[in-house]
Amino acid sequence: MFCYKLFIAKIHSCKFTVRRGVWYDIAMDMKQKNKKKKTTAPMDSALRYLGYRSRTVREVERHLDEQQYGEFEIMQVIDRLTDLGLLNDRKYAEDYVSSVLRTKPTSMRKLRIKLTEHEVPKDIIDEVLADIPEESESQCAFEVARKYANIYANVDPDERGKIVMRRLLSRGYTYATAKEALERLHEETGDISFDED
Repeated sequence: MFCYKLFIAKIHSCKFTVRRGVWYDIAMDMKQKNKKKKTTAPMDSALRYLGYRSRTVREVERHLDEQQYGEFEIMQVIDRLTDLGLLNDRKYAEDYVSSVLRTKPTSMRKLRIKLTEHEVPKDIIDEVLADIPEESESQCAFEVARKYANIYANVDPDERGKIVMRRLLSRGYTYATAKEALERLHEETGDISFDED
C-alpha cells in the first residue's frame, strides 16, 4: 500500500510524497520561480518587446506589468523610451492608418475601432483620423466594391450587387458611402446593379 506523508524538514522547506519514492520540494520550486522571474532589466524586456513591431505606450506598460516589474520601474522605462522616440502613440496611429489604407482599404469607423483596441488615446485617434480627407473613404469604398465585384463576376448582377453591399457594410462603411460606391461601379462597368428592397 502506498503511503502519502507530509514531512516538514525545516522551517523553509517542506517535502511530501506524490507517489512512492518521488519527493517534491515546494521551497526549492518557489526559489527557482523567483530566480526566473526577474533575470532581465525592465528596459531590456521593453526593448525586446518593441523589437518585433512598434507598440503603443499602453501595450508596453501592460507587457512590463505582466513581467511583474514595479510601477516606478515601468514609468522610468516608459519615460526613457518616449524621450528616445521609440514610443510615440501619434506616430504609431499615423503609421497604422497609412498601412491599413494602403494594404486593405477600410472605413474610418473600422480604423477607429482598431486603434481603440491597440489602446491609443482617444484624442490622438481623433487627430489622426481628422487628417484623412473625406474623399479617401469613398475612394477606398469604391476599390473594395471593385475587388468584390471582380471576385463574384460569375454571379447574377443583382445578387452580385447585394453581395458587394454586404461586404462594404461589413468593412464599416456607412450605407450612403456603400451605395455611392456601387453606383459609381455601375456607371463604370454597367454589369452590377443594386435594388433597394
